[in-house]
Amino acid sequence: MILRRVIQHFRNQEWTAIGIDFLIVVVGVFMGIQVSNWNQAQTDKHLGEKFTERLKADLVVEAWNYAALIEYLVDVQSNTDKALAGLQGTIDISDEQLLIAAYRATQFNAGIRQRTTYDELISTGKIGFIADKTLVNTALLIYDTRILDQVNDEGVNSAYRVTFRKSLPVAIQDSVGQHCGDRFVPTGDFNDIKNQLNYPCSTNLSAQQIELAVKLLRDNPAIVENLRLRAMDVRTQHNNLVISNQDIFEALKNIKNAATPQKTMTSDTSPAQ
Repeated sequence: MILRRVIQHFRNQEWTAIGIDFLIVVVGVFMGIQVSNWNQAQTDKHLGEKFTERLKADLVVEAWNYAALIEYLVDVQSNTDKALAGLQGTIDISDEQLLIAAYRATQFNAGIRQRTTYDELISTGKIGFIADKTLVNTALLIYDTRILDQVNDEGVNSAYRVTFRKSLPVAIQDSVGQHCGDRFVPTGDFNDIKNQLNYPCSTNLSAQQIELAVKLLRDNPAIVENLRLRAMDVRTQHNNLVISNQDIFEALKNIKNAATPQKTMTSDTSPAQ
């Protein structure tokens, strides 16, 4: 319609009308682009809001994992100290409690990682859709650092863990692990993350089996040597989580407290002093 009218104006040399028609076309195109941009901006905004809620939920899980790992290391550290003291005869401890402490000193916690949303944002380039830059920075801190992987790797590959597992009969290790191993804590339960290892238990082993296990531990000089290394490694891991990476710890705490203000992340830093 506009094109036909413009052609007619050209034939009649109606230059003013031609200018008006041209202006109408330009304004129409401009308005169309603006409306399209506005629609796209609204779509991006809504998508950003959805990603924001998903990322917040994921980071609350990461906050729980981080806090739970700190508490877990506190338990492991107390057991390395107890086992060392028991093996070196500096505390009065029963053979069964010594065996339990020595077993618990081998333990590690890989934790729960929740990074699906972050990985999607990075792979699609949509991380910029999230307006909350504090949230984005927190995600970058926790997902791009290798600190949690390092804690896991050191736990899996601990020389003490390897030596302990090589030293005792499988049946004895199975029984100790079944009755005195990690206590299940529901993901997200911040109130129940303490004492994941430090709880009363019995190995369900006979006196002869316990005596044999402790003798095997005492007779292997590598046990004490590697246990000392394990004790120091765990202290370093704890310090790395709470002190060296305090920015991550505090950022996750803030995310978690914003989501559930009635609860707080906890950590007992005294064993790592």
